Amino acid sequence: MESIDYARQYRGAAVSIFLHVIALVVGFSVLAAVFRFPEVLRVTSFDRLSLYAARQSIVQPTYWVLAMTGFTQIAIAVFIHRSFRDRDASVLKFALIFGILAGILQTLGFIRWAILIPYLAERMSAPGITQTTRETIALIEGAFNRYAGMAIGEHTANICVGLWTLLLGVGMLRRPLFDRRLGWAGIVIGALAVTLALEQLGVAPALFGFVIDFGFPLWAVWLVVLGVSLLCTRHQQGQGPSLTWRTLVWSAALYVVLVLPSLTGA
Repeated sequence: MESIDYARQYRGAAVSIFLHVIALVVGFSVLAAVFRFPEVLRVTSFDRLSLYAARQSIVQPTYWVLAMTGFTQIAIAVFIHRSFRDRDASVLKFALIFGILAGILQTLGFIRWAILIPYLAERMSAPGITQTTRETIALIEGAFNRYAGMAIGEHTANICVGLWTLLLGVGMLRRPLFDRRLGWAGIVIGALAVTLALEQLGVAPALFGFVIDFGFPLWAVWLVVLGVSLLCTRHQQGQGPSLTWRTLVWSAALYVVLVLPSLTGA
């Protein structure tokens, strides 16, 4: 039988979660401040490439960091799966699959901003460029935005993130590693995350901005609570701590901090 150092799995999951959440929150905050994210994703290719070229020194490395969060997502999925004593259970296996797929798709969606878009933005602003060439570049960027961005990075990745979160929540309900209330929260948040995929199908387009502003911080706080819970878990028994009022207070405070820019319009 395979021998697992569960304490190491807990620490690995917690560290991966904290790095993941910090990178996502900082990355999205920077893009919101200098790149009009997420509204910039729905403007014309000409406007998007022009703004990218003007802010490239900040936007390009920020998107590269966001692309790397695909790998931290995979690490989280693997470490949490290995933290369960009965990780061969079907619901946990499916959660692992969708967690890994979410990371792969997330990287594929973001990485174009660090590699492809700089080239297109440079070509768009090249001296002597004809209008026909500009329209061709805009068409290429628009096609990649819809495929790599909307179809892969938003639609399919959001489905996988939502299913991973939901299935992980289901797996928590009958296992002592996490408080059952974290499991129920994961089910609700996972279902909410899946609704993001509706926007790319033309259903409830106004939902995208709302879920990004208020749903993503909720998911991030949930992940942080998981990480803290794992650090406090007794690895000999695999028994996680129960949620307390103290947990509720600091997690609510963290959520307010994350949504404050949206509430204030900053």
